[in-house]
Amino acid sequence: MHFRGIGTAHPPARFTKAECLAAFQRSDWFGRLDARSHFIARTVLQRDNGIEARRLALDSLDDVFTIDPDTLDRRFLAHAPQLAADAATRALTAARLEPSAIGASDQNILAAFATKWQVGKADDLDAGLASAAQQINDQLAQAAI
Repeated sequence: MHFRGIGTAHPPARFTKAECLAAFQRSDWFGRLDARSHFIARTVLQRDNGIEARRLALDSLDDVFTIDPDTLDRRFLAHAPQLAADAATRALTAARLEPSAIGASDQNILAAFATKWQVGKADDLDAGLASAAQQINDQLAQAAI
């Protein structure tokens, strides 16, 4: 298997550093931290580090501070499939391929590995990608493509 196109995607919601700092200062988390931690947070979110804004898969910055596993899982399931589809579409466009040229089976193999990786059930990225590539190559060989 060879990569013929690369595509990326990002959540539509864009938050500036100032918006992120204001949301953090409104949060319960801010009140739990000491003055040194406040200083570090302000330094990270105010200094000129080349990052002017962040894109997050959230409706509101206030949501970012709810980080229990169930909430994180719901966010992932709500946003990841569309972001993955957007990235795949861009990769296909870059490769000048139509979706049918890749095939649903190949997409499922790669998506299955990506899901395992995202939820922490795959320890070795290189080995997982190599395995997915081998499965796709095996299917292509079997289909004589």
